[in-house]
Amino acid sequence: DAAQSAAEVNAYAYADSLAAEAASRLDAIEADYLVAADLDDTVELIRVDTTWTIDQYGTGDFADVSDAIAALDEYRIAHDATLTIQLDAGAYYFTEALTFHHPDGGRIRLLGDESDPNNVNLYFTGSHGIVVDEASSLGYVAGLALHGDASAANGLFITEASSAQAGALEIHDFGGQGVSVTGSSYLEGNGTSTPGWLSIDGSGVSGIYVADSSAAVLGAFEVSGSGNYGALAEGASYIHGVGASASANGDYGFEAWNGSAADFRDATSSDNSTGYLVGLGSSAKLGGATATGNSNNGFWSLQGSYVDAYLSGCCASSIDSPTGFEADGLAGFSLLSPSVSGSTTYAYHTYAHS
Repeated sequence: DAAQSAAEVNAYAYADSLAAEAASRLDAIEADYLVAADLDDTVELIRVDTTWTIDQYGTGDFADVSDAIAALDEYRIAHDATLTIQLDAGAYYFTEALTFHHPDGGRIRLLGDESDPNNVNLYFTGSHGIVVDEASSLGYVAGLALHGDASAANGLFITEASSAQAGALEIHDFGGQGVSVTGSSYLEGNGTSTPGWLSIDGSGVSGIYVADSSAAVLGAFEVSGSGNYGALAEGASYIHGVGASASANGDYGFEAWNGSAADFRDATSSDNSTGYLVGLGSSAKLGGATATGNSNNGFWSLQGSYVDAYLSGCCASSIDSPTGFEADGLAGFSLLSPSVSGSTTYAYHTYAHS
């Protein structure tokens, strides 16, 4: 009948209007993206181990590291291949960080001269040095000397649930942290048993900073001349620094704080304010560790913390610090054959239920 015919006409008209509106929206969306026919290149797959060389004088694959990193967007890397970005000897200058967040970052290597990082110098002005972020990885970075300009930036910055492996590096004069591992991230050192494989000096705040449920397995690093801390783990984090050394830092040589843990067995802490601080519900292994010439405490366990220098090895020693071993605020030490010499206040001091 006439009423039914009118309803059908209206329904078809409404359906047509919806289709037209959907098509218009699709056109708008497509306008924001390149379609396949517009692409000059496709994403290529690197199937075998490949090296890109960086040479400032035009004889390499790229003249600048930043160009190589930008070019990575056009490539994926097969599971059994690696891409090495190899820097030739020389000095390179940057005003922006070298940032890695490639989906295959765990198969990317950034290399200079592993036998002498001082042959490949990277200078950063007003920026971080090398950054790995956005839940990414960097397979290996080594053989580089990173130089900051004392601005509030970090030399090697692993953050936002990211990870990296590092070999021989030197990091100088960054205004924040020399190495910063934060936000549930992880850094592993490849040369952990070689003294000084990672050398950091002149950091504005900390030489090494590990925070926010992160971990750094670094072994025998060297850190000196930081404004505050040589190496600090805080916020349920962990540092492995067996055989490490910390000297001439403004506050603490080595610190585990706020529910963190550290392994500083056989480490050496000298000429800081306090050699080793373990505080606020933290724990540390300090067997065989030495504190020399620190201006406050050699070893300090504080506020519900615990230091093991017994099961982790004997003979922790404090030399020429006003107080050798101090525990306060429900804190404690477990010591096997410790030694104290040259203390002017206390050799061993406990108070506040410690």
